[in-house]
Amino acid sequence: MKNVASVRAVQGMSIAGWMVTVVVVVVFITAATKLVPPFMEYNTIQGLIENVLSDPKVGLQSTDELQADLGKRFLINNIAVIEPSDVVITREGSEVVMVVDYEVRKNFFSNIDFAITFKEEFRKSVR
Repeated sequence: MKNVASVRAVQGMSIAGWMVTVVVVVVFITAATKLVPPFMEYNTIQGLIENVLSDPKVGLQSTDELQADLGKRFLINNIAVIEPSDVVITREGSEVVMVVDYEVRKNFFSNIDFAITFKEEFRKSVR
């Protein structure tokens, strides 16, 4: 004769348990689909700025020329979250400094949003 308690322990998850599991998985998948694209776009922006700064002529170009170069790269890579004019370009001594500071808001559900802030400073010595 089998013990009733051991049979129940082997039965598995109930319908309610499966429903909770499915809801949790759906919430995480939805969050990932909302959060991954802004991070990928920021990664592209980082690469474009680093490419502009790695150009050997960067020390000879004016800030307007650097912004125009960045604008062409943004256009080619379909960057729409910020404009090239939003990237602050300055010269500090013998360095070219580019500062990116922006925020992306993605709606998650109803009135719940994700707010992702991106801020980074890129420096290149022109000596």
